[in-house]
Amino acid sequence: KPHTLILPQHTDADFILVVQSANPDDNEDLRVVDLAIPVNRPGKFQSFFPSSNQNQQSYFYGFSKNILEASFNTKYETIKKVLLEEREQEPQQWRGHRGRQQSQEADAIVKVSREQIEELSRHAKSSSKKSISSESQPFNVRSCNPIYSNKFGKFFEVTSEKSPQLQDLDISVSSVEINE
Repeated sequence: KPHTLILPQHTDADFILVVQSANPDDNEDLRVVDLAIPVNRPGKFQSFFPSSNQNQQSYFYGFSKNILEASFNTKYETIKKVLLEEREQEPQQWRGHRGRQQSQEADAIVKVSREQIEELSRHAKSSSKKSISSESQPFNVRSCNPIYSNKFGKFFEVTSEKSPQLQDLDISVSSVEINE
């Protein structure tokens, strides 16, 4: 939904994300399909959050007070207030992913105002394109030449031989545009 933010989290899985539809003008829902490939336990993965929620403590509890103060360059009391205390949150709208712990992940999706988005954007820092390896950059499947094309549509495919990202996961990605 427009004005929705997914809070930072770490997951013990590799993901392939496919943007089905974007939201350039706040009138549409952003639709993303994801394929999760668990790293540690076949068929199961877990998300870890920097902030505490009703279902899970912050992963920052695993660090000592001294480490946290040095890392964030602030007093532990402030860190505890902002990151470690569980907060009551309004119920969130969630159109869950099958096989995930929906209540836990629902806490990761929050509604924000346009002003909050603008403030976050003002303070956001982006990595330079130079420092991002081509292996971690997104790619557009439809930017390649279609393998098959006729008046009924087009078939696009990116194989593991063409993409280092897919090579590590030993998969191929394809997309079909059907005209009629």
